[in-house]
Amino acid sequence: MLVVHGFVPAWGLPDFSPFCNKLHTYLRMRGLEYETKVADSRKAPLGKLPGLQLLDGTMVYDSRLIIERLESENPEPMDAHLTRRERARADAMRSALEEHFYFVLVYLHFEYERGWQEFLPVWKDYGAALGMPSFVLRPALFFARRSVLRDLRGQGTGRHDLETVRRFGKELVTSLADFIGDGPYVMGERLTTYDATAYAFAAQIVQSEFTCPVREHAKRHESLVAYLDRMRERYFVD
Repeated sequence: MLVVHGFVPAWGLPDFSPFCNKLHTYLRMRGLEYETKVADSRKAPLGKLPGLQLLDGTMVYDSRLIIERLESENPEPMDAHLTRRERARADAMRSALEEHFYFVLVYLHFEYERGWQEFLPVWKDYGAALGMPSFVLRPALFFARRSVLRDLRGQGTGRHDLETVRRFGKELVTSLADFIGDGPYVMGERLTTYDATAYAFAAQIVQSEFTCPVREHAKRHESLVAYLDRMRERYFVD
């Protein structure tokens, strides 16, 4: 059976990482059975999760590469019906979420002190799942946060103040809601791999239990909430 290597569940989602949830969503959309395993991201070849153990025992890392691998082995690719123009639009949406909105989430969870305090219990659950004693976990979290903030500043988002980052987040949420519109799925009437990304990131901000204006802004977009409800009812009612 396929085995997803990830972090731990949080906020009613399979994982606290949007990239891990992207993989969970894709596997469920495909109807593929799988198991989960809590893994240490520090020991992953790319230093990040998710990873997927294939049926032959091979490990593949990076949610995008994993999905591309599985799609290449399927005789009916989910995105085969898309035109080149539609793919270009969908790729732009995916990049906006994975390369921009992701760092807004990181900022709100790591830079913003209230967000960090609200995120700490989830990190503690992850440490406990890895078997880390509390006297090891506390300094590990301190250094992990410092490392993330350094990377965030290098990426650019960490150089902005809180209100600016919140504005970025709200604009990206609005763009996603407008992109989906009234269509049942991201690209219209038919499901595509891009729905895995859209659902994972939208659910991350709407379902996470954080005190955040970006979250409240997202919940006011009826089309986005309706999309999340459709996906949740179809693929996450266990």
